[in-house]
Amino acid sequence: MFRFCFVFILFSLLLGSCGDQQPTMPDDDFSNYVPPEDGSINIADPVYPYLDYIRTQMNMVDTIPYAIERILIINGTTVDSGFVSKDVFKKEAQAFLEIDPNKKGIRENYTEISFKDNTLGLITFSISTKQAGLILQQSDVLVHPDNHSVKNLILRKQFSGGDSTVEQTLLWKDKRHFQISEVISKKDQTLYNRVLKIIWDKPLE
Repeated sequence: MFRFCFVFILFSLLLGSCGDQQPTMPDDDFSNYVPPEDGSINIADPVYPYLDYIRTQMNMVDTIPYAIERILIINGTTVDSGFVSKDVFKKEAQAFLEIDPNKKGIRENYTEISFKDNTLGLITFSISTKQAGLILQQSDVLVHPDNHSVKNLILRKQFSGGDSTVEQTLLWKDKRHFQISEVISKKDQTLYNRVLKIIWDKPLE
């Protein structure tokens, strides 16, 4: 009887420890990766995988009951504001996922350098290209030096459409909001400024 109880208790402990075990996540946060200062990273090696970070943030917003606010500003004037659905949030966030610099056929156009900003106390992974025809011109991933978590992500894009040239600056603030700023230049030299803000965790004022 004693042997049966011992075996049962041992089995229960083993089963409990397996249930508490967390799945192993791939080490893709590049927490220990520092590319050469001259940007001569081997093109066979991936640059900072910031798309994975964005997808993780989107999944977080999708699973938590946030009130998501959308604000649209045209030429300095707020023309629309209100709360929107998570589907709208996902649609607007796609602008951060349009270009993957690690994709085959694209990766060789980008270089990456890293540096520490002593003023901000952050490490920046800066991904850039010299190819003017590419939509994604630069990506800056700002991470904490201690735990290597992302604080901010900044993308710079440019493209042409019809009679206009568009320059975009996209900012993602960790667990808070994202913003897409556009400067649209017309052939007749007129400028059009558009700022879209999506906020899901506004700090208390």
